[in-house]
Amino acid sequence: MAGAPVSKTVIRKIKEVLPEGEIYTPYGATEALPVTLISGAHKINCIEARAVNGELGDLVGRAVKGVDVQIIECSDEGVKELSSRHIGEVIVRGKNISPRYLENKEATAEAKIIEDNAFWHRMGDMGYIDEQENLYFCGRKAHMVHCPERILYSVCVERIINSHAKVARSALVALNNKQVGVVVEPLPEY
Repeated sequence: MAGAPVSKTVIRKIKEVLPEGEIYTPYGATEALPVTLISGAHKINCIEARAVNGELGDLVGRAVKGVDVQIIECSDEGVKELSSRHIGEVIVRGKNISPRYLENKEATAEAKIIEDNAFWHRMGDMGYIDEQENLYFCGRKAHMVHCPERILYSVCVERIINSHAKVARSALVALNNKQVGVVVEPLPEY
């Protein structure tokens, strides 16, 4: 299953329909697929690791063979690799990663970090890696909400709200004056 983070609830429901089957969900993008792969059984049974700031992203598994994944912080001083469980931008490299955008040098320059004769692709996502080299997806970089005291990540916040028994789904949003909002869609009966 692919296209968006697959929750444990969805995995359990599919397992009810296919009790002898196994569920796998990859993480990637059009330019880089697959980057990671995780089985439904592993996702349900493993102990998840929170980021150092206490937030919990969506576990998307370990890098597939031949793909390197790093978490970086971008600043005026350049690109810096972050240590375990620090949230930052996800970058990847491997033979299954597209080297450029066709006839779009500007997009290529924005999405690729050239390093000697190789390159890293910027996924446009935020995440962290735990001590077992599992990647956790925290949301799109464009969906981060910058507050005066911290940065909020969509997946980390929405998973808390979405766990409420009366909530169908939610969305973290930035409001005027660096205020934060959460749009909540209740289940139809509420």
